This record gives sequence, C-alpha cells and structure tokens, in this order.
Amino acid sequence: MTKKLFSLLPCLPLILGGTLSAAPDQNTPNYDVVWDSPSANASGSMPIGNGDIGANVWVEPNGDLLLYISKSDAWGDNGRLLKVGKIRVTCDPAIFKPGDTFNQRLDLQQGCITITSNRPEQQTKLSVWIDANNPNIQIEQNSSQPLKMTAKLELWRTEKKAYPLGQVSDLQEKRSQKNKLAKEVIIEPDTIVPGLTNQVAWYHHNLKSDGFEMSNRLQGLSEYLKEDPILHRTFGGLITSPDGKRVNDTTLVIPPKTNSQLSVTLLTQQPSTPKQWLGKIQGMAQDIQKLTLDQRKKDHLTWWSSFWSRSWIHLATADTSPKRLSPVNQHPVKLGADQAGHNRFDGKVGRVSLIPHALPEDQIRQLAAAKQHTQRAQAKALVSVTNPPLGGTLEGISNKELTGSFTLETWIQAGAGTGRIIDNITPGGSDGFLLDTYPGKSLRLINGNSILKQKDCLTPGTWHHIAVRFDEKNAEIALYLDGKQVDQATLEQTNDARLVSQSYALQRFIDACAGRGKHPIKFNGSLFTVPFKGDPDYRRWGPGFWWQNTRLPYLSMYASGDFDLLQPLFKMYAEDCFQLNKFRTQKYLGHGGAFFSECTYFWGATFTQTYGWQPFEERKDKLQESGWHKWEWVAGPELVFMMLDYFDHTQDDEFLKQKILPLAYEVVQFFDQHYETNKQGELVMHPSMACETWWDCTNPMPEVAGLHAITQRLLSLPTNTLNNEHRAFYRKFQSKLAPLPIRQIGEKSALAPATRFASKRNVENPELYAVFPFRLCSFEKGNAALGLNALQHRWDKGTSGWRQDNLFMTYLGLREESRDYLVKRCKNYDKSCRFPAFWGPNYDWTPDQDHGGVMMKAVQSMIMQPDPYSRKIFLNPALPADWNCTFKLHAPYNTIIEGSIHKGKMKHLKVTPESRRKDILFVDA
Repeated sequence: MTKKLFSLLPCLPLILGGTLSAAPDQNTPNYDVVWDSPSANASGSMPIGNGDIGANVWVEPNGDLLLYISKSDAWGDNGRLLKVGKIRVTCDPAIFKPGDTFNQRLDLQQGCITITSNRPEQQTKLSVWIDANNPNIQIEQNSSQPLKMTAKLELWRTEKKAYPLGQVSDLQEKRSQKNKLAKEVIIEPDTIVPGLTNQVAWYHHNLKSDGFEMSNRLQGLSEYLKEDPILHRTFGGLITSPDGKRVNDTTLVIPPKTNSQLSVTLLTQQPSTPKQWLGKIQGMAQDIQKLTLDQRKKDHLTWWSSFWSRSWIHLATADTSPKRLSPVNQHPVKLGADQAGHNRFDGKVGRVSLIPHALPEDQIRQLAAAKQHTQRAQAKALVSVTNPPLGGTLEGISNKELTGSFTLETWIQAGAGTGRIIDNITPGGSDGFLLDTYPGKSLRLINGNSILKQKDCLTPGTWHHIAVRFDEKNAEIALYLDGKQVDQATLEQTNDARLVSQSYALQRFIDACAGRGKHPIKFNGSLFTVPFKGDPDYRRWGPGFWWQNTRLPYLSMYASGDFDLLQPLFKMYAEDCFQLNKFRTQKYLGHGGAFFSECTYFWGATFTQTYGWQPFEERKDKLQESGWHKWEWVAGPELVFMMLDYFDHTQDDEFLKQKILPLAYEVVQFFDQHYETNKQGELVMHPSMACETWWDCTNPMPEVAGLHAITQRLLSLPTNTLNNEHRAFYRKFQSKLAPLPIRQIGEKSALAPATRFASKRNVENPELYAVFPFRLCSFEKGNAALGLNALQHRWDKGTSGWRQDNLFMTYLGLREESRDYLVKRCKNYDKSCRFPAFWGPNYDWTPDQDHGGVMMKAVQSMIMQPDPYSRKIFLNPALPADWNCTFKLHAPYNTIIEGSIHKGKMKHLKVTPESRRKDILFVDA
C-alpha cells in the first residue's frame, strides 16, 4: 500500500510561499449539450424539468417539436408510474427544412432548451422550459416572419387494453398460472375534456384501484393501511395560450405571429373527481397567467442560478501532452498469467520482446517469416527473452517505456484453453494492456478501453508469431498474427477530465429536474424513460422502490448542497412508511422495533410477487416468500446513517429530534429483539443474508457494519441530545455486536461478506460495505489493508449500473484505479439514445439513475471525504495527480469549501466558516 501523506492546510501558506486566496469565481465551463440536426424519435430527446414535472423534448426531421410529459405522482390505477401525455407542436412554415442550419441546445445554467433554425428568408427560435416555481411548461416562439403554431395532444391510452409487459414489482405481477388471486392487468384510457373554450385538457382518473386492497389483505396490512393512495387519483394537463383558438378537443392553434407563447399546466389530485380536478387546474392556469411572463422567467432563472452556485466541480487535465497510447500503472509486465497469478496460459512461449519504437509492417512480416521462435529478436529490442518461465515478470523495462510508441512481439504455441500471454493490467480493469487467447483458440488485446481481437485463429500445438504495434504518431494500435494485421484501433482523443466534468453536471441537472416531487427519484429511468415496444409507460422492474437502488442517486446530494432534493426520500421512508414498519414488525415477528423491507411500494407494502400469494392468515412464516430479500435488513441502518449525514451537514436540531432519533431507536431495537446472543454475549444474526448476493449468512457485513456505524455516531451526539435510557441502550447493544467479518486469502486478511456465508446468487460486493457507505475501513485508517485485499479479491467486478466499485476505490485512496473506472463509467451511456447522460440500461433501465448516482459520488469523493466519526475533512484523497480541479462543496457543520488543486497541490482555498480550516487535511498524491 502506498503511504499517504497528510498536510494540515494552515501550514500550506508556508509550503507554497504565499497566502492561500479564495478560489476564483466558478466561471462555469460550458457543459451544454448541443445538436446540429433533428432527431428521429424520442430516443433522440433531451430532458428538461422543474423537480416534479419532466419532459423528453426533441424535434423531428419535419420540424415538429414533441414533448413526452411526466410527473412524479402520476400513479395509474394499476399502481404504475405513467407518462402524463404527449404534445406535438407544428409550425407553419416549418421551423426546419433540409438545408437549414439547425441548433438544439440544452442550456444548463438557464434550465431551458432552445431550438434555432435559419434559412435566408426566416430565422426561428423556440424555447422550452418548465417553470422552477410553478407547475407549468412554457414554450416560446420568436421568428423573423409571422409563424402559425398548432399544438396537438397525442394520446396512446385511448381504450381499455390488456397489459402484457408485467414487471416484477407490478401489483398484479404473477409468474405462475396457479395463482388465482391476481387479475389480468387492464390499462384504462385517458379522457379528453370536450367543449372547452380555447383550451385543451385531458386527464387520467383512477376509477378503480387494482391491487392495493388485495396486496394489503395478502400481507396482513389491511387493518393499518386504510386509505387507498391510488383510488380516485386524477392527473393530467391543460394547454393554453393568450392567442390560442380551439380547433377541436385535442388541438389549439395560435395564428401567425412573430412572437407567441404556449403553456401546459399539470396537476395531480388525490382523492379527486374529474370535475374537481378540472376546476382546480383551470384556476391554477389563471393564477399563473396573472404573473407576467418576464417575472416568471426571471424567477425561474434565479432558481437555476442559485442551484448552480450552491456547488460545482470542474476538472481539467494538468498534462496537456498527447494522451498515452497505453494507460500507465505500477504493475510489472507479467508473462503467462495475470497480476494475481491466475488465468494461466496453457501453452508455450518461445520468445517475447519489447522494441522501443513502432516497427514498420515489413519488419513485422520479416520477424514472422524467420520462424525463429526460440531466438532473440534481430531488431533493436529493449529486452528480448527466449523460453521465459511462465508466471514470471518481463524484467529490464519500466512502465515509462510503455507510454509512447513501442512494439511487443512474441512466439507462442497455444493450448486449447484461455489464458494470458502478456499482462500489464489490473484484473477486471482497463488501466493497462493484456494479450491473451480469449476465448480459447482466439486472440485478444485489451488496451485501456480498446479491444482488438481475432476469433478462432490459433492452431493448438502450432507456433504462431504475434505482434502488437503502438504507433504514437498516428495514434494507432494494431494487432498482427503471423505477419498479417488482423485488427487495429485509432486511439480516441477525448479529454477524459472534461468528459467527467460534463457527466457530473448533466447528472446533477437530471437530479434537479426530477428530485423535488412527491416521491423519490425512480432509479429505473427517473421521469425520462422513452417508449419500449410501443409503450411510453414501460420501465423494466416496474413501479416499485428497491432501497439499495433508490438510495444511490441521493448519496451525492450532501456534498453538492442539494438538501431540498433529499426531502422526498426521507419523507417516504422515514415518515410515510415508518409507522407501518413498526406495525408490521410487531404483527409478523411479535416483537418491537422496525425493519425496512428492501422492496416496497410508495405506501409501504412489499411487492406482491415478492411477498407471495399465500394469504397472511394461512402462513406460519409471515415474512416474504421470495428468498431474494427475505432477511436483507440493511435499509434501516443505512437510512439512519444517511439521515445522520443530513444532520451533520445542516445541524437541523428539529430534524434530529423529530425524525432521526425516533427512527434510529426502532431500527436498533429491531435487531436487538430479533436476534439472540451466544454464550459469549455476542449477537448472532442468523438467519440473515448479505445483500442479494449471499443468501445463507451469519452476521452479514452490511448489517454489522451499519449497526456499528450508527451506534457509534448516535453515542457521539451531544450529551443533551440523547436521554440516559437510550444512551445506555445503545452502549449495551454496541457491546454485543460482532466485529467486522474477516476472511483469510492465503496469508492475507480481508473484509468478508459475513462471518459465515454461502449460497451466492448475485454479483454485489457486500464485504466492502465497511468501506462504503459506512466508512469503518478507509484509506486513512489502520485497517485499510483489509479493504484493499477485499477489493483485489472481490468475486465480481464492474463499472456500470448500481455497482459501487468506483466508490470502494476512492474511499481506499486508489487514484489511478478510480480514474480508470470513472472514465469508463462516464463513457457508458445508452447508445440507442442521443443524450450523453442517458445511462443504461445496465442492470435496470434507461436512463439509469444508479449509474449516474455512483458516478457523481465518485467524483466528489476523489476530491473531498469528510470523516463521519470525527470533524476531519480530507481533501485530494483520490484525485489523479494529472487532473486539476476547481470546486465548491459542502461538508458537515454547515461548512462550505471552495478551492482549486493544481498538479496535486492546493493552490486556492476558502473555508466557510474559517474556524473549520483547522479540521482539513490535504492528502498528497
């Protein structure tokens, strides 16, 4: 492990030879997304929103502007989160024709999409924004010539229809024909309001509620859950314009003008009748129209300006030289095995050589034609070894010699299986290169994020000449077999630091567009899903909330200062579902406390399919039938941990007393009463599971680490916060907890998924929950080696979706590995979509909010890591040394830190309040 050097920032002025000044003004780089052509369909849309209302916006090749509209509380009668509607805006003359100059820009700073087109006789601009302070979508048109606008409502829920695309969390989801309780899912149509004067209105009214009562009756919750949150819910929209004329019930026309406006007001009411809903939304639209457009726009821009000024992160490459052809790392060049000694080559290696320049192709052909597989290379090789021992290291070279132009050449006699030939990469990573025979009898080169390959090209038992040519001048990598080029790649000359900065800004924008509604952000698409198989309402995994997925978009909101966006999460879990969880714990298990299910609907019941279709009264075991989350109870400790983070940052005493302390007591009490102690007085958590991955556990790491973490933090609260009874309870409970689980890997100790673990079913890494989220093991602590060994030997690796490898790396201080995984994550957007931050589908759905949430938290934790168990704040713990950074971030105790890091050194710093400067430690790269 590399030794970490900490420097106290009060000493930095002496080191730098001057006084630290405040960070420069943010001077926000332009991260706007700009397109120069229309899009074919909704997959080519941009997102826009105001926190509760969202829209996918695009322009079709015929010049029509289209919007798919969403709302955070548009729950249909089957408990699915539905789109509200679709609107088409047609201009006459069309705003775009072939040959016109076209520009569509997502203006992040203004929370607005602008579309401009130019032709000699006409210049047109459309602006689309969703009022940050009112439930209203605004479309403005400005043109050099009068232009007619037609707004037409296009609905797809027009008749009753059976729904075949059921998902696991749908209320009526069933996987067996034996189930007699589940009904066929029927989609009810929307209603268009007839005969309005110069207005177009539509709504979806839940006349029925299929599944709510049934699921509660199955789960024994009917006596608690009395009020149906689905029944009589009404949601929809109203289209108006100061100059609009109704053509029919779906169409509004604005006569030709050089300037015109179109408004769409949205409303959800529950309970409500259609008549009540219509009266309410018309009154809302009138109230909004009483405000001048200029004032509303000014207030809208003020909100977005305030949002972007809360915090920022801007990254830039310190080294402006051309990007290396092969990523640099500290690994040796291994022969015949990977860096861990695995994936061994089952053939023979006759010779391997490193030549310190890009060999011309004719010389590569000569080497292959010579058939001298056990003689040293004739070219001027830096190193050339014959009959090398496999599993060893290619000596005589340094990694610096692998950064420019060079050629690797070797003779091999392949076996029938897969194995490494040459390896200079972290297993599972992309921070170097490897040459192997994957799959068997094939040839593959991985270099960074590039993969070159040739399938079924090797004959076992036959000597083959292989060469890899790294050509810095032409930024090319080529793979040769027996003197012939079989594959090549041109190095992608992207600015990785800027890519990460833009990805961070775009995801934060998406969070702001969907994070101030009535319900938490949906991890599987947020408000911005696009149609799948003709269904605009489809999202994989359905309407339910999985805690492990739902929390991930929220982890970055503390450091960004977006505390308002956290409220829907806390409201649902810590308020709306809290008392139900206490009730359920007592009824199911016969003791006190509260357990939080991994899988829940927004009102608190467990997914119908997960709980099972056998009625509660007929069961001996009252818990859910599905083994996927049966004993997974980390949601409670983790929710308490996140709420304590909120208190630490805001110092909101009322939130602490009214929300955190009551919930924390019930969460800890659940574990205390549910599990027994052994003869040594240690709490034995069995049966239990470690996330979804290990199904048969004793003392799983997530729960053990989580309970250690929250009891430690609760006991560190001021003495006047906890009463003596609760303080004594936490002390006693803490003394009963098992230590963090450890396993042996050879002679090394590493964090383990549980004290005992078996039956692996998924690909999470629960052993590393001690690193993140609970930070009981991290780079600056004495037990960091336990985390590093667990990371190195984790069963599963990945850098997409809900995988937290990025965060484990940053909290263990691994700079190059963190950069490698982060850049790869930022490049992994859904290529069927046009918007570069529509991640996915990965494990879940597009746009994947877990993917973006992990990315944002990883960027922040490269730069700043507050210690939840002290007042310390670590700066620069995992930022690559060749990345510069300007930032403004929020830390505990109402602390704001603005600064810039240049070539691994702190150049500017402003700490508010100044008294917190003494708690900041700078980590030398």
